[in-house]
Amino acid sequence: MKRSCALLLFLCLLLSGCKAQTAEAQGFAFDTILTVRLFGGGEALAQEALSLADAAERRLSCHLDGTEIAALNAGGEVTLSASTADLLALSLDVYDKSGGALDIGLGGVSALWDFKSVPPALPDEDALEEALSHAGADKLALDGARAHLTDPQAQIDLGAVAKGALADEMAAFLTEEGVSSFLLDLGGCICVRGGKDGAPFRIGVEDPRDGGILGVVSLQSGVASTSSGAQRGFTLDGKRYHHILDPSTGYPAEAGLLSVTVFSDSGALADALSTACFVLGEEGAAELLALYPGTSALLLTDKGETRIIGEVAFTPST
Repeated sequence: MKRSCALLLFLCLLLSGCKAQTAEAQGFAFDTILTVRLFGGGEALAQEALSLADAAERRLSCHLDGTEIAALNAGGEVTLSASTADLLALSLDVYDKSGGALDIGLGGVSALWDFKSVPPALPDEDALEEALSHAGADKLALDGARAHLTDPQAQIDLGAVAKGALADEMAAFLTEEGVSSFLLDLGGCICVRGGKDGAPFRIGVEDPRDGGILGVVSLQSGVASTSSGAQRGFTLDGKRYHHILDPSTGYPAEAGLLSVTVFSDSGALADALSTACFVLGEEGAAELLALYPGTSALLLTDKGETRIIGEVAFTPST
């Protein structure tokens, strides 16, 4: 699952010629550097938007004590906040429609993979098999704001959707405060509104093979969420193991894709779909996105070919 990732999307020529007053705040949450940039807003407002990240992490993280998800994983029925319940409902919807490719119930499996260990090592096979037997978002029973796990050994991990949900919260706050043009860079999830000086933002998409620019996407408003195995992983005995796990095997997904960037008006949905599409591969990604009108995607295959699903204003690098 996509618990965290470094910047898979970065801004290209964003500030050159910018006429509006710019305010910026930067922080750290969800194991990622976060940047809030406002065009026509004050620094205090940018800081206030950034503070939503700490609150979201204290609500959604499975790695911190006292969060709603930690309480859910501990067992028993939990009454969730409305925003958390909505995020779980969306995740369950994508889980069902993707055939389990997006699985927030993979927490026990994800915990067995240590992508920072030196030297690198694979999980114990028996432990992995046991964790897989308790995995699956279908172990989550959700009734409005009330939730519980039907398997006491199941574990929920919202790493694949949390930053997209945070983007939605920040965007809603800034819009309510009257900010019409802003950019949120949440490490693999970028949310923009209103364009820059009336023109679309130009967002450079990273090429995971060499860290260069695959191309530039023009986006006036919306969210771009990228899943890629390049930023977190290790190589062992000549084989690359990345952090995006296939729920059917418990091992890193191998569906012929190097990166997936999904575009949507919803950050949580874009985040969820980018992971699911990476696991499904090109054909499955197209079928899944067809179930969500208004979404589109840019894929990079393991053969180095770019594929576009839906409408994406993409200019490849020359």
